[in-house]
Amino acid sequence: MQFEQLPNKILIECFQYLNAPDIFHSFDRLNYRLYILIRNIDLHLNCEQVKKSSFNEFCQTIRLNPEIKRNIIYLKLSNIDLRGQIESFFSLFALKIFINLRSLSFIDMHHDDTKQNYHTEQEREHEQVSSMLTLLPNLYRFYAPEWKLEAQAISKSKIQVLSLWKYDLTFLCEISSVISLRIRFCTARELRAILNYTPMLKYIKIDRLSPFQTDFWHQHNWYINYVVDNEFTSVYTIPYSFTHYTLTPTMKKYNSPSTNGV
Repeated sequence: MQFEQLPNKILIECFQYLNAPDIFHSFDRLNYRLYILIRNIDLHLNCEQVKKSSFNEFCQTIRLNPEIKRNIIYLKLSNIDLRGQIESFFSLFALKIFINLRSLSFIDMHHDDTKQNYHTEQEREHEQVSSMLTLLPNLYRFYAPEWKLEAQAISKSKIQVLSLWKYDLTFLCEISSVISLRIRFCTARELRAILNYTPMLKYIKIDRLSPFQTDFWHQHNWYINYVVDNEFTSVYTIPYSFTHYTLTPTMKKYNSPSTNGV
């Protein structure tokens, strides 16, 4: 049996493992049945490591077939292999038109360009995208490890899995939907605010703590203590690294064999 003769159910399952540009490049003109089928299935659009020609070709396909936008449930854009890909994509399409999007990822490159105009333009782009997150009713996951996001931007969204460079709680509001949060770093005060204003949070990872676990640390199976005392928070291995230790009535101590559980 030839591939195009397989039942639709099996074809749809196969297409779930393929990238949207590859699906349309390979099957769009094969026959009329597949032409209709690929325009009525959930699509994963991963533009990371996609050649510029393929990226431009699929963007043109979306423009000629507007119905495709509602079928894209996964979108990943990256500036690493193709500089300016994120900016190029949003110059053609507004994020809010992908109404069925469930997962959204942005991979930004650390540019050497330090000109003020570049950073101002980048911040403006981040603000525009952030303002549209609440307009995506099915968005479950947002991954942007180089971005800073204000809590207010997603306060009314359904995002549950969030990965950012920094999570700004300037506007304190309860974000009941977030259950998993990964950030590059935060201060003790910011960490306390995050814990207080994310009541559904089950998992948090702060990358700044990752270097704490060296191979030498793992070899000795050392435990880690977390101490919170009013506005001060400290993280250290046991045995205690300082010469003096002060215990106060307001101090709360926790210990763990891994910082992954912070």
